[in-house]
Amino acid sequence: MIMSMKIRIFSLAAGLALALTGSLSARDNYKDTWYVNDHLATTDNVRNLAHIF
Repeated sequence: MIMSMKIRIFSLAAGLALALTGSLSARDNYKDTWYVNDHLATTDNVRNLAHIF
C-alpha cells in the first residue's frame, strides 16, 4: 500500500520535472521562430506561456 503510494508520487514528480524541462527547452526554440512570426495570434499565447516558466 505504502509502496504504491511512493511510486505514484515519484511518477508524478518525474512527470512534472519532464514537463518543466520540456517547456524550458521549448522556450529556447520559440525564441528563434516565434519572435519572427509575430503577426500570428498564437505566438503571443506561446510566448506568454513560455515566460511563466
